[in-house]
Formats: sequence, structure tokens, C-alpha cells
Amino acid sequence: MARSSLARRLVLAVLALFAVPTAVAIAMVAVLYRRGAFEDPFALAVTAAIGLAVLMGYLGGVTYAGGRALVRTIRELGRGTELMATVHPEHRHRVETGDELGALAAEVNRMADQLREARLGLEAEVERATRALDGERRALAAVLGALDAAVLVVAPDGRIRLSNRAARALFGGRPLLGASLFDLADRQALARALAADPDERAEPARCLLRLDGGRIALVTASPLADAAGETAGFVLSLRDADAVNVDPPPGSAGGDTGRAGQTVFAGAGTVSGIAAGIRPAERSLLYDFTGLEELPRRALPTERGRRLDELVFVALDVETTGLDAEGGDRIVSLAGVRVRDAVAREDEAFDALVDPGRPVPAGSARIHGISDAALAGASPMDRVLPAFERFAGDAVLVGHDVWFDLGFLSLDARRLGVPPLTASRLVLDIRPLSRVVFGADCDSSLDAVADRVGVTVRGRHSALGDALASAHVFARLIPLLKRRGVITLGDVLDLGAPGRRAGPPRSAS
Repeated sequence: MARSSLARRLVLAVLALFAVPTAVAIAMVAVLYRRGAFEDPFALAVTAAIGLAVLMGYLGGVTYAGGRALVRTIRELGRGTELMATVHPEHRHRVETGDELGALAAEVNRMADQLREARLGLEAEVERATRALDGERRALAAVLGALDAAVLVVAPDGRIRLSNRAARALFGGRPLLGASLFDLADRQALARALAADPDERAEPARCLLRLDGGRIALVTASPLADAAGETAGFVLSLRDADAVNVDPPPGSAGGDTGRAGQTVFAGAGTVSGIAAGIRPAERSLLYDFTGLEELPRRALPTERGRRLDELVFVALDVETTGLDAEGGDRIVSLAGVRVRDAVAREDEAFDALVDPGRPVPAGSARIHGISDAALAGASPMDRVLPAFERFAGDAVLVGHDVWFDLGFLSLDARRLGVPPLTASRLVLDIRPLSRVVFGADCDSSLDAVADRVGVTVRGRHSALGDALASAHVFARLIPLLKRRGVITLGDVLDLGAPGRRAGPPRSAS
């Protein structure tokens, strides 16, 4: 019965469309005839014109109303199917019209269920293979951990992807994974060792490095090739130069030795969302091989032709003492999460409490859970902001209603006498980008957009929770934007509102 219901409704609608005005017209003609209106040509012409105008208005209004409802249902089917096929496989249609469109929605839902079962089976196979691979990696980590020599595996950009316990001890016990070796050792000497052509080497490159803190290490560097034979990274063996009786030649190792006392904020355990009780994804202390499978990619603000799925973004969020930046409200927590290759990297997160230099109002503390007691011992903004700038690098900044957050950060930068974050970085706002994808009439709040693309929000109204949600939502918007022809950074900037350079600091209200 459902198969013919839509056709039957269309037939009845067309009949009603013409039957009603026809009946009204017949009644009017009868009334006018009885009153002798047809004997006056002018009155007859005016009556006919008015009747025609009313008829056209009626037909147009009824057609528009019925067509709009039909188009709205079809558009919802299209958007929902797109979500199933791209970023939200668990999405299901909720079209219950009782006609062919409802039957189509049900069939699409059934197909999605079948694909889900197939995907779960495939994921189970992948999980089994991953567990086997993870066992091999852990075995390798155990072997490396037992070595007396310090061993590092670094990506071509110097980011550390593997370390053993001896390496951590050599660097004073600090976390190494994800850090750049160029920030921990003499940059020039290390760059020379890693830049040599591996095909021209008779043996692994060796050099002396002054490590952060003043210690001297003898480094042996060997290239690590991928399946295509390209250099995917380097294996470094480091030994304390004093332990092997090597004297550093004059000028062989310089470097900055004044960084040992700096506070490490990224992954250091300072939690911005006290009430939320969430933490970024835990990272192995010994290895992270994900970065060895890709070339290093760095985002430059002027590269309009770079694809969104190739750029590095940092999703940021702040919690504050209130909403009036110009009126004296200050930041109490700052968090950021990297998005690389259209994937939110939860293990590459920045999370810090900030001493605002003023009491936190009880109303604000009830929202984000950060009280004066929680801020005891927190670092001031003059230490947190430079640390966040180092974390962000030259990434494109992104956030939901991000100009609120940047208003506070810009005012802090002005008070500290430093350039704002937006001086050399582009900014994208998730709210207008979501409207590009789902239409201007959609609910573009963070919770609504997250629910639509299948992102679970953890720790709402905490800096880390909202930054994580923004990162995941933005990562899922990238393929949806691509389907609408928004592929490069320039495409986004040409949209106008989603990305712009910041003007002078303003009140974040």
C-alpha cells in the first residue's frame, strides 16, 4: 500500500489544487450573473482580472507549501545518507511519512545496518591483526628497554617516535615522545647529521651534541627507509660523552642550555577540566610509530592551495572567570588539540590551568568546575601563553565561536607586550563551517553539530573537553566540506566568515 500512497497523494493534491478554485469560480460566476454584472463590460473585466490574480496566488501558495515539504524531506534524506557514508556511520534516517520516501529511508537504514555488520567483522579482523602487531612492538620496546645505550627513532622533522628508558634517563627523565629533538639538542649539529645523503654514506653518521642541560652526547645516526626506499626517519644511538671519554672539540656543540627549568605543559598532567575528570588519550612512554608512515607536513598561513586534509590545525578553547574580557575577566584554563591529516590527535594535546590573578566567581566555577582552590599553584599567563605558542607552532587555529577565546588571548598578549596568536596564524570558526555543510537554518551549536556528525562530547564546559570536541567535529567536517567543493585552505578563506585574520583585540562578550 505504501508504494502507491505517494502517487495517490500527489493525484489528490492536484485535484484539490484545481477543484477548489474551480468551485469558487463557478460560485462567483453564478452570483455575478444573478446580479447582472455581466451586462457591464468594465465590471466584468475587473472581476475577471481579480479572479485570475487570486487564482494564481492560490495555486502558487499551495504549490510552494506542498513542494517545500517534499523538498525538505528529500534534502533530509540526502544529508542523512551523506552522514552515513562519510563521518557518522551510526546515523539513521527518521523519515516516517508512510509513503515511498519513508520506504526509501527504511531501505537505506537497512543497508546501513548491513554495512555496519560487515564493518564490525572487518574491524574485528583488524583488531586481531593490530593486537599481534602491538605484541611485536611491545617485544621490541622490551628489547630496547633492556639496552644500556640510549636509542631514539625520530621522524624526518625531528619529532621523536620511539625512545627507551636509557634515552629518557639521558634527557633527565622528561617525556620524549612527540617532542622535537631539535628542541632538546644542538639544532645545527643535529641537522647536519640527519641531512647527509644516506646513499653516499660509507657508515652511519656520527656527531657530538650538547643536550638540553649542558650534557654532551655521542650520537650515531642511521636512516630508516620505508617500503618505497624513501627516508622515513632515523635511528639514533646516544651515549654520554663523559662515559666513553670523548672530549667535545671546540665549537662542536653549542645550543641553548637555559631550558632545563622550563615547565612542560603539553601532557604534563595539568588538567583544565577539573569537574569533567577527563584526560587526553594516554600515549606509550616508549613508542609511537604513527608519524613514521607519513612525511612531515607543516601549515603556512599563505599556502592557499594546501588541502585541508594535509594541513595541521590546533583546536583551542579557554575557560574564564566571566564573559567580559575588557571588564577584567581572565582565563583560568587553556587547552588545545592537534588535527593532522583530518584526524583529531588526542595524544597531542595541550592542557594547562592558568592563574588569573583574581578570584573566580562562584557562578563561573559552577559552570567549568575550576575554583580558587583548584588554581592554587597554577602558572601565570606569561608562562602558559608562550608554552601554548610553541605547541601550536604555525598551525591554523580552529574552534567553535573561536573569536570569543581569541579575544581573551589577544588581550593577554597585549598585556604581556607580545604579538597575538593571530599575528601569523589563520583562524577558522566551526560554526559558519557547519552552516556551509548543513545549511544556514541548522542548529549550529557545538552540541548539535557534534551530535549530527557522531561525536561524543566529553567534559563539556571544560577547556580540554571542548577542545577535544571541536577537534573531532572539525576533522569530520573536512570530508563533508570536500564534497561541497571546499577542498583547500583558499576555498575556506573565499567563503568569507569561516576564516579571517584577527583585527584589534575586542571584548569577548
